[in-house]
Amino acid sequence: MSVGAHTRLRFRAGLAPSLLERAARAWGPGLQWGPMRHTVVYEGRVQGVGFRATVREIARRHEVAGWVRNEPDGSVRMEAEGEPEELTRFRAAIRDTMKSFIAREREQTSDDAGTFEGFEVRRSPG
Repeated sequence: MSVGAHTRLRFRAGLAPSLLERAARAWGPGLQWGPMRHTVVYEGRVQGVGFRATVREIARRHEVAGWVRNEPDGSVRMEAEGEPEELTRFRAAIRDTMKSFIAREREQTSDDAGTFEGFEVRRSPG
């Protein structure tokens, strides 16, 4: 291996993550590094149509963990954790599958991940 190739490999393996982490801190929440959590509230005709069971089935095809439940106001709340790209694919699959039932999505993201194991349907609060 040439010296130049070795230096490029060392840079990619050793320095790139720290540069990306610094960029993520500098640029704020728009750039995510590592696992994160999405909390999403789905509104529309999302209760009584198999929404939660469908979300659970979609979750089984993605590397995500979390839960989904009906809310007393008629919405459905979901919390899911995983790598940012996987969460994006997971949420896109939910939208593609359930688009005729979803009128609006409200989302909140955080880097508070690592709490959940598996993906479950939870009982409604109250």
